[in-house]
Amino acid sequence: MSLTKPNALNLLIALVLLIGCATRPAKPPVPPAPYIAPPAPFVTDAANVAVTITPAQTYATPTAKVNFVGTVISSTGAAISTWTWNFGDGIYCTSPNYCALNITHYYPKVGTYSVTLTATDAKGVVGTALASVTVENDMLTTALSFWPSAGNNQPIYSTVILTYTANSTAGVLTNITTDCGNGTTNAQSIFNNPPNGPNITILGINSVTSAFPCVYTKAGTSTAKLTVTDSFGKTSTSTLAVVTP
Repeated sequence: MSLTKPNALNLLIALVLLIGCATRPAKPPVPPAPYIAPPAPFVTDAANVAVTITPAQTYATPTAKVNFVGTVISSTGAAISTWTWNFGDGIYCTSPNYCALNITHYYPKVGTYSVTLTATDAKGVVGTALASVTVENDMLTTALSFWPSAGNNQPIYSTVILTYTANSTAGVLTNITTDCGNGTTNAQSIFNNPPNGPNITILGINSVTSAFPCVYTKAGTSTAKLTVTDSFGKTSTSTLAVVTP
C-alpha cells in the first residue's frame, strides 16, 4: 500500500485551521443569578400603641379644639422611628414635622370622625390605635323660675325659692353660679360636686335641675341671675325679676 504525500495546498489549509482554533476566544462563564432577599413580613402589633382623648368625652363642637394624647411603646425594645396621625377629615401629619404625640386638632364640620395613630419602630414593627370623635352643634340652655308654691310678690324677709334647669346638648356642665340679686351669690362646680338645694334632681352629667333660696330685706324689684358654663366654654345666663312689696 502506498501513501500519497500531502501537497502544499493541503498543508496550508491544515495550518490555517489549526491557528484559527488556537486563537478563538473562549465564551465567558455565565454569572450566577443575584440573590434577592425575600421581603420583610409586615408585622402589626396593636398593643404597642395606645390613644386617649382629652377631655374624656369623645365629642366636640365645630371649631372647638380636641386634644389628642398618644402613647407609643415598642414591645421589641427598638426606638420608635415614625408615627402618623390621621384625623379622619382628610388631614394627617407625620413625625417629626409639626406632628407631636400630644397634638390639638380642630373639626370645622358636624360629623363622626375616625382618628388613627400609626407608629413604626426601628425594626419595622407597626402598631395602630383608633379613636372616634363626634362633632355636634353644642347648645347650652338655662331657665330660671319661681318655686311653684310661692311665686312672686313675697313680703320682705320671707324666703323666695328659685328653681333652675340647665342642659348642654354636647358638652358637660362644669360650673354654675346663682345670684339672688340682693348681694348673695353662690358659685359651684357641678361637674365634680352637684349643687345642694331643695328637691335637687340630677338628670345627667349634661343636665341638672335644682333650686336655691333667696331672702330679700328691702321692698322693691331685684334681678336674680343664673349663669352656667359647660366643658366647651359656652356660657348661658337667665334672669328673673323678683318683686318684694
